[in-house]
Amino acid sequence: MKRKQYDLNFKKMVVAQGKEIGNMNWIQKWFSGGLKN
Repeated sequence: MKRKQYDLNFKKMVVAQGKEIGNMNWIQKWFSGGLKN
């Protein structure tokens, strides 16, 4: 049970970090003009 809770918290953390990194990548692509297509 404790293992499952740990996995859940870990996934939440990874998703949160992934969103931050994804947003940064999106902004970089936007400014470099990589989203024209």
